[in-house]
Formats: sequence, C-alpha cells, structure tokens
Amino acid sequence: MGTKQLLLIVLGVIIVSTAVLVSLEIFDTQFSGQIKDMAIQQMHDISSFAVAHWKKPVDSGGGGGSYIGFKIPSSIKEDVLSWKFDTRVSNNELNFFMISKQLVFNKQPYLLQGVHKGGRLVIIKLFDPEKNIWKTLIDDTAE
Repeated sequence: MGTKQLLLIVLGVIIVSTAVLVSLEIFDTQFSGQIKDMAIQQMHDISSFAVAHWKKPVDSGGGGGSYIGFKIPSSIKEDVLSWKFDTRVSNNELNFFMISKQLVFNKQPYLLQGVHKGGRLVIIKLFDPEKNIWKTLIDDTAE
C-alpha cells in the first residue's frame, strides 16, 4: 500500500473512533437524566404511601399521625432494580433515601433524599456527583 492509502485508513479510524466516543457520551448523559427523572417519580410514589400511612389510624395498621412503622412497600423495591432504599423514621418525621446502584461521575452514586413532616412531602434533595453538591428540588418547609 502507498503512504496516502495508509494515511487515509488511519484518518478514517480516528474519525470513526471519535464519532463512537461522542455518541456514547451523549447516550450516557441522556441515560443519566432519565435515571434521575424516574427516581424523582419513584420518590413521589413512596411519598404517597408515606402520606397514607401517616393518615391511617393505628387500629387499621397505619401510623395515626406518626411515621413509626412505615416501610417502603416491596412492590416499589421490586419494581426498581437500579436503586437501593433506606429510611430513617421518627414520630413526626420521615427521611427516606434512594441510592443508585450504578456509580456515575467520580465513582459516586446518585442520592435522593425525601423528607416528610406532618403528613406531607416537604423536601426533595438530589446529590449531584458530577458537581459534588446537594441540589434542593423541592423545599416546602415554609409554615
């Protein structure tokens, strides 16, 4: 082969490789956005169960104005394979966390925190591993 042909082959390989890498990066960014959107939807689903528990009388298996005894339903845990869940329960406050099983930027997971007080969702925070900061998505703590 001539020098020009080898140069064209090398140039073609570089262009194709660059195009593949750029397309993978675009896909990863869109996929990360979809993961966050689905997680926020799951957070709202968990929230509706928490409100129902808080409002339901103790005699009927609820909290009767308390979050004690609240557990994230297994139907949600089984439905979402890419998240782990954790809860911290007290009488008048419920903190629940969603931790992505996938490590993303800087080998850290996405974290979502929801806070319930008085039978309603008052805070949703998202830990952005790319910027290493917590972003407040909802803050309804004003009384």
